[in-house]
Amino acid sequence: MNYSKVDDLLNEFLPEDLARLTGDPTGQQINMVRVDYARELAEAEIDSYLAGRWLTGIDDPADFLLKKLSVDLTVYNLFQFAYARTVIPNTIIWRRMNAIDLLKKLQTGNIVLVSQYGDGEIPPAIKSNKINEMRTFSNTLLDKFYDEEE
Repeated sequence: MNYSKVDDLLNEFLPEDLARLTGDPTGQQINMVRVDYARELAEAEIDSYLAGRWLTGIDDPADFLLKKLSVDLTVYNLFQFAYARTVIPNTIIWRRMNAIDLLKKLQTGNIVLVSQYGDGEIPPAIKSNKINEMRTFSNTLLDKFYDEEE
């Protein structure tokens, strides 16, 4: 169930930068165990938000939005590992915050995944018996009910 691949990370990082981020100070060797672990954590987080509303574990083809979320959260996890004793850069923190915001919107149905629906297909509407008006009772009306109980 990989929403993203190492190649997606290499679209954003030079191999030597990714190697340094995964723990090699010389920039020679990318620690694939660390990359895979960071991605597994990211995708578990994605699935936890999507479960119940969307099919999870989509492999082929992965929705581009899921790929973006996976990359953003994987990058955050890698920075969290690398910068455990220092401050993570703000741009990386913002990437995570935006990813979580998108996940919450997916969870509530405010945005949809293209891969879940065919071409031109519209997702099912969410029906509710709620209305937009406030349902408040005045004190007079509440007192009327209170008086009837006595």
